[in-house]
Amino acid sequence: VGISIPEDYIVDDLPLKSGGVAPFVGSSKGGEEKEYRFGPTQESEYHGFYRRHRFAHTQKKGGWDSLRHAEILAQGSVPIFHDLPSSPPFSVPFLPRQQILSVPKLLLPYSKARESAYNASARTLLAHTRRCMSSEAMAANLL
Repeated sequence: VGISIPEDYIVDDLPLKSGGVAPFVGSSKGGEEKEYRFGPTQESEYHGFYRRHRFAHTQKKGGWDSLRHAEILAQGSVPIFHDLPSSPPFSVPFLPRQQILSVPKLLLPYSKARESAYNASARTLLAHTRRCMSSEAMAANLL
């Protein structure tokens, strides 16, 4: 069992993208509310922010596994996961680690010439999120 996201929060298909790389919007160390860009009542704005961007920065804070990673993936954005290569084995057990590690070499810097590779990668990540990281998938693993 790991961190998961309700299936209703996972977009049906890759949304239209208007932004490139979303900056990291959390606090640098975790729990510093004044550093957060979105408040607790701005969930739809937060998800829309990721939905509009092709990529989103994420990182370890309190621990390696985080709902933020699932939220980024669920909105059809591709995570740029800082320091993922240094994470211990099985620290993010349901994250498609190898595919995320390939993002910088395969998709960055982004250009229109990489659009079809981006779309294929983003759709594969979205399918993985639905199949392995949804709350329903996690519950099915237990039953």
